[in-house]
Amino acid sequence: NVLPEISVNQPNQVMQIWNEKTGELAQIYRIKGNTVQPKLYESGTFTVIIGEDKNKDAITGLQTKKGENPEKVLVEL
Repeated sequence: NVLPEISVNQPNQVMQIWNEKTGELAQIYRIKGNTVQPKLYESGTFTVIIGEDKNKDAITGLQTKKGENPEKVLVEL
């Protein structure tokens, strides 16, 4: 279960991944560098929040795919 590749214009940001169906936090960690493609234990639709304090952006409706996910998302903080 893989989310789209996420690229951020500012490196080493905190990323939260929330399950939209359950409202639960699936993962939270700091991205090493500018790009990450999160792998999750569960499939579904997720909201990803990137950044800290007032400098945050949220992407909703990201869906997992089994195996590879060719989609790409760019986040500018």
